[in-house]
Parts: sequence; structure tokens; C-alpha cells
Amino acid sequence: MPLYDAAALATALQVELASLGVQRVVPIEAEAAEKPGTATLALLHVRCIDDTQSVVISVVDLATGQHLTRELVLADVQPPERPRALSMATVVLFENAWSHASRHETDESLPDAIHTALLRRLRADLGGTPASASPAPPKATSQPSRTSLEAAALARTFPARGSALLGAELGATPVLARELRLALRAEALLGSQELSDQKGLIANMGLYWFTAGAGLEWVTHSQPQLSLGPFARVGYAIAHASVVRSGFTGKSESGLVSVIGVAATLRAALTSRIDALVGLDLGYMPSGVVFLADLSRSAGMAEVTLAARIGVSVGL
Repeated sequence: MPLYDAAALATALQVELASLGVQRVVPIEAEAAEKPGTATLALLHVRCIDDTQSVVISVVDLATGQHLTRELVLADVQPPERPRALSMATVVLFENAWSHASRHETDESLPDAIHTALLRRLRADLGGTPASASPAPPKATSQPSRTSLEAAALARTFPARGSALLGAELGATPVLARELRLALRAEALLGSQELSDQKGLIANMGLYWFTAGAGLEWVTHSQPQLSLGPFARVGYAIAHASVVRSGFTGKSESGLVSVIGVAATLRAALTSRIDALVGLDLGYMPSGVVFLADLSRSAGMAEVTLAARIGVSVGL
């Protein structure tokens, strides 16, 4: 005589697992269990132990990859009550397997209905909202980064040359993958540098900087959002001399410039589409523009460069 009614167990499981958000329980043959359908969430196998009044419940959770087992003694359980006892023990196994995955907000292996049901059960167990109350909000999931357009005010310095520039930066960040974006940026900056000697001011140098380039950004999905990655830029820089002391002739300098470095940007949401951003970058210039600030000291736009930006980005 069988230890339990298999059909009654399937009915009891449908009732018990519905409280965890499971929509359907389907009895299948052993051969079919080896090739589950793509919509199958988990497999349950109940095996009777020979010459005992015990069964072994095995749960294979296809969503999280866990395999849990439990032995249940049925000798003291009346036959009509055994399907319900087995179903309740099975629900405990599923709840243990799914609770771990549900605690990770970015985990997408479980359907939203199961996350909602687990949260509702947890609230009831802790004495909060009863299980019959309105459903808990679905699990929070991080949304993939959106392509965005950026505009920022920018300050760039050249510490080794004593120069600083102010201006604007425009950019676009197409999405390459969930956590990777292409950063396209262009800068237009200007500044000034005084040329002097022991007697005072000789000339003013007007500094102009125009560059464009690309980089890669690894992006987090937290709020605020952090991005970090390398970049490379090329462009043209001009140092134009304006002589203010008679007897001196100013010499303007210009040329191609290039920068390689690493940039970091922090973005905080203002609205669903608009973010405020602040960023820093550190770069080295393989080529730059240099001029004499006095008879013994050179200045210009060269060597190490630091930049800070503040602005907004708009998601498309």
C-alpha cells in the first residue's frame, strides 16, 4: 500500500505553493523530469524508503541552482493527512531556497510574484503586515544604464606648468553593455598666463584649448551612480602673446596636444531622466604646448593635467 496519495499531494502542493507565488504544479514522469521545460521553476521528487514509514523529499531549484533534501517520518501521521504534511514540508524547502535569492535586490532568477510573496510572509512572521494584507511592492531591480547627453562646466590645471583653464565640456555616453558605456567628450577652454621678470610684467599669454576624444566607463547601478575608466583625447592648443612692455617682442606658441588618463564621474538623479554630475580626471600629456614665463621658468599646457567638472546629463 502506498505511503501517501500522489494525486492528493499534487492538490495540496498547488494550495501551499500558491502562497509563495507559484502558479501551477504539474505531476510529470521521471523521464520528463530529466528534460524540464523552459518555464519550469523547480523539480520535486518524493522517494519512499524501503521497509520504513519514511520518505525523502528532494527539491531541485532551477532558478537558484540549489538542491535540498529532507527525510520525513510518516508513521505517526494518519494516511489522509500525509499529503498535507508532505506539502508543508516541501514548502519549507522551497522557502529556504528562494529566501536567499530574494535577499539580493539585483538577483533576477526568481519571478516578481515569488519575491512579493516571500516579503509578505516575512512581514507576517515578524508581526508586521498580515499575510492577507495588500501585496508588498515587487523587488527592486537595477535598470540598465541609458544613453545620455551631458553638459558641464570644466576647470583644467597643469600643476607642473602653473597654468589653469576654464570652459565647457559636452559629451554623450552610448551604452555598450549593462555595466559598460562609451564616453565621447569635447572640451573648449581658455585662460591666461603672465610673462614677467624682476622688473615686472612683460606680456600676457592668452591660452586656448580645444580637444575631443573617447573613453570607456565601468558603471555601477547604485544611487548615486559611479563610473570609472580610461580615456584618450587629442586636439589643438594655442598660447597667444600680448606684449605690454615696450622693447619686448612676444612669441606665440601652438600645436597639437594629446592626453591619456583615467576619469571618474558621480551621477545623482534629479528626475527620472536628468542627473546632476561631478567628475574628476587625471591625465598625462605625451605632447603639449610650452612657452617661457620668464628667462628661467617655462609655462604652458603640458605634462600632468588635472580636471574637475560639474554639470547635468539627460537620458534619452
